[in-house]
Amino acid sequence: TPPAAGVFNPEELLARAQEAARRSDYETAMAWLEALRAQDANFKRAEVESLLVKTYQALGSQYRFEGRYGAMIEKKKKALKISPLSDTTWAFTINAAKLYLSARGYLDAGNYGLAADVFRRLMSIAPTFSGDTKTLACKAFGAAGDTGALTQFGCQ
Repeated sequence: TPPAAGVFNPEELLARAQEAARRSDYETAMAWLEALRAQDANFKRAEVESLLVKTYQALGSQYRFEGRYGAMIEKKKKALKISPLSDTTWAFTINAAKLYLSARGYLDAGNYGLAADVFRRLMSIAPTFSGDTKTLACKAFGAAGDTGALTQFGCQ
């Protein structure tokens, strides 16, 4: 973890962030870049923001692979505040992750009707979002007595 931003000048902070990014140590790169921005938001702004967006995207991808959807959403939102990411599908992925987390939360809480409603939306747009999406959706549909969804989404 980097020390307080004031210990290093902006050039050093950027160099450390670039080195961490080269090593694919995106957590460290992010910490150095955020420290740099806290110290001097205008220092080589375009270069710093570009590297920061790439770092957030890499972390978002890593978190998605790990099933850490809340952390993925947080990093993607940070990237989207800097850049519209118009050449990616991250806005869609964030939406699917939010639906998945909501549906799973309703299912865990025993609110099967709401879980079924949200899983129906998720299954309509991203049926393979997570490895367990269909299993959980079918569980919610069955518990809610939603025979139409059971049939529509091939639950047995």
